[in-house]
Amino acid sequence: MDNPDDTLFEFLDNTHSTIHAQLNALKEIVQCIHEDRFQSSNKAQLGSICHFFDTEVREHHLQEETLVFPSLIHSDDLRILRVANQLFQDHGWLEENWIELGPMLRAFENGQSWPNLSELVHGFEIFYLLNLEHMQLEETIAYPKAKESIKKWRLEKSGRELYQLKKSMPKSPHSNKASLFGKS
Repeated sequence: MDNPDDTLFEFLDNTHSTIHAQLNALKEIVQCIHEDRFQSSNKAQLGSICHFFDTEVREHHLQEETLVFPSLIHSDDLRILRVANQLFQDHGWLEENWIELGPMLRAFENGQSWPNLSELVHGFEIFYLLNLEHMQLEETIAYPKAKESIKKWRLEKSGRELYQLKKSMPKSPHSNKASLFGKS
């Protein structure tokens, strides 16, 4: 049977791989838009990418905030606490960047040309780099530390449960020898 913790982190890593692929595809589309090479054949792909960032990436961030980051926030290591705070802040910045970038991209998907091209390119460059830096921080520091913390937490929880179970069990007759036969 797979370890649920390993399955969680494999799932999160796979999502990061998909985000990388979608960012690179979006980079090509933005380049096409910038160079006036965007064609109607690009519209479906652009719509799919926008939908991915509107839905799956937001869900991914929520999963990290509920399943991964809490183990980092309770760390005694100040560096890890800073990383956790940075990752939360990154999610806010990524969301804010997408709120600005998404409608401009959707405009091109819908055949409109109102977005300012320099704003689009600049906004995408920031969004792209922030995503890459954010995922690297998660993959190199946050995920490994969270795995370690989760395993430690599970061990501590198992120990507490075992202690409570032992405390709640009736004492065996052998443990009361002194009281049955008088003081020794």
